[in-house]
Amino acid sequence: MFRIHLVNALRFLVRNKLFSLVNILGLALGLAAGIYILMFILNEFSFDRFNRNLEDIYRVSWRFDQSGVSEESSITTAAVGPSMMEEFPEVKGMTRFVAAAPGNLDHDGKFLVRRIRSGRSCGWIMRTAL
Repeated sequence: MFRIHLVNALRFLVRNKLFSLVNILGLALGLAAGIYILMFILNEFSFDRFNRNLEDIYRVSWRFDQSGVSEESSITTAAVGPSMMEEFPEVKGMTRFVAAAPGNLDHDGKFLVRRIRSGRSCGWIMRTAL
């Protein structure tokens, strides 16, 4: 029974070449896009899960109102981190991250990153004692 269905499918593919090509390419593109989206989502959900202090890590952002429109941004000034360390005893540590300029990143002659994208992201990550 399976052999009969396989022979019929192959005959159809041979007789209708353009139709079969369009359908096979559409299936391949759809599967590739679905797998790519799934990999992107899995990467986003696994981001920073390796850190054992995950529950104690926070990203500082600020909200501002301008002409009645409320916006939120993670770009902060340089004084935010040190002042939070002084004013809040719960903050155990901090780090600042800034997008690097375009270029190559290497260590001992081995390229770690071939090209670094430039950006304007600048913010603080805090670790609390809670």
